[in-house]
Amino acid sequence: MHRSERIMQIKDILLDQGKVFVEDLCSRFDVSEVTIRKDLNLLEEEGYVQRIYGGAIITSENTDSMFLPRSMIKNEILNFSPDKRYISSIASRLVSDGDNIFIGCGDTCAAIAQAMLSRKANFVTNSILVAAILALNPYASVLVTGGNLSGYDRHFLSGDTFIKSMQDFHFKYAFLGAAGADLSGGFTTYSNFEQTVCETVRKASDTVVFALASHKFGKTNFMKICDLNVADIIITDSDIPAEYQMYFSEHDIDVLIR
Repeated sequence: MHRSERIMQIKDILLDQGKVFVEDLCSRFDVSEVTIRKDLNLLEEEGYVQRIYGGAIITSENTDSMFLPRSMIKNEILNFSPDKRYISSIASRLVSDGDNIFIGCGDTCAAIAQAMLSRKANFVTNSILVAAILALNPYASVLVTGGNLSGYDRHFLSGDTFIKSMQDFHFKYAFLGAAGADLSGGFTTYSNFEQTVCETVRKASDTVVFALASHKFGKTNFMKICDLNVADIIITDSDIPAEYQMYFSEHDIDVLIR
């Protein structure tokens, strides 16, 4: 796991619990105490946490402003990493004008939204960040679902209100992300709400697309989203491990790489 992704997850825990402990984070991420202490020191330098004995607590100014997506706060709304731009360019080629599309949570989905800025399509999302990006598209119809604020920076929507708001939709494609993908553990994430989101979206979609970088295959995370065979299409890069390519081939799941 890249350090930036681990720090995102630490922030998510802080938003949910208000504090973290070095020992717990070491066990969760399977890294050394030295690594976790460096992560917490970086967050302290950013003013995000205050260090305490054995861990850290979130600072009050971050709990007050955590609603706003971090990418919008830093004015980096369209600055995505090369691997996310690579994946999102493949995703954009699937969509035609007039399609009904769901785009889910996370930075990869946000990058996919950016790649859709020229599509005259109908978009539904439970991500405030995705909606903010799609708002730059003058041709798109953009609808944000209902739901409770959830996840890192609390700019995802989920819960019973989300489920009710999805009852009348039907999508040609649903684009979802994951923090990990494992043959036995399935698609996993660091948020405890995405399983219900995935289950709800798949029932309303012709084609479920999971988009994630190859380094996430063979990794597991905090919470299972669904089994790997739920996906109809996988979008990734050419370094996807051979055993996963074989699995998807055996289950008639298309793997799209450039």
